[in-house]
Amino acid sequence: MITESLRKVIEDAGLGPDHTNLGQFLEALQAQGLGGYADAAEAQALSSLTKLLTPGRLADAFKGGNQSLVRSAGHQILPGGLILQWRQVPLGFGEGSESHSNPIAFPNGALAAFAIKDPVSATLSNTPRVSITPGQASFVIGIVNGATAGNQMTVILIGH
Repeated sequence: MITESLRKVIEDAGLGPDHTNLGQFLEALQAQGLGGYADAAEAQALSSLTKLLTPGRLADAFKGGNQSLVRSAGHQILPGGLILQWRQVPLGFGEGSESHSNPIAFPNGALAAFAIKDPVSATLSNTPRVSITPGQASFVIGIVNGATAGNQMTVILIGH
């Protein structure tokens, strides 16, 4: 049954079955506009519906412009368009608020923002507030009752 299914794909592509050609099934898929292997650029674009991804190319899909893994400010773009970003922000501006740029802009909007003391032993009287406006490339941090100069926090941003 499986052999007949493979034969049908080959014949539908206009090829005659050839038991000596081990790549014939792939040729048949390619002749019908399917198959073929994505190169690194195609994998990173995450846009082809007909190219195959090998495990190595799947790893490539998460690299290039889709990621920046720098501790102080980075991002990762996931398949489907979800974007995770982070940025370390120095504290010490006392009470009030301060605006900072996102590592990259969210093309379709922001979903959430969180602030974490970094290091955990940092002195903060209150939890910082982080706000982000959908579609903007920046976020605002608000501190009430101040923070000790020299400390920092990491802001985690989620959008698409």
